[in-house]
Amino acid sequence: MQADPSNIGAATNLGVAIFKQGRFAESIPFFEQAVASHSQEAALHNDLAQAYVRVGRPHDAAAEMARACDLEPKNPDFRRFLGDMRSEAHDQAAAEKQLRLAVKLAPPNERL
Repeated sequence: MQADPSNIGAATNLGVAIFKQGRFAESIPFFEQAVASHSQEAALHNDLAQAYVRVGRPHDAAAEMARACDLEPKNPDFRRFLGDMRSEAHDQAAAEKQLRLAVKLAPPNERL
């Protein structure tokens, strides 16, 4: 099944619905389609990264999160997730950099 490429909402909504059912691998094509047609949307890169993590593709997930951070550099949640990805890849210096940024960018009294 494929969503109408001109309808970002359809692809994203299908991906999210499938993802929420725990069918992570099946959600990836929908998220990839959404990213391909709207590559400047940071949230779409985040959705794709979340799915990649769930199917054991950490390098792909980190690349998507890096792109999300490029698009929304002040998003603490994206920075935290990228920091976690860098830590899992044993790149502690990069992980620390992202996690420090996440703490700095987070609103007061927000737990990351």
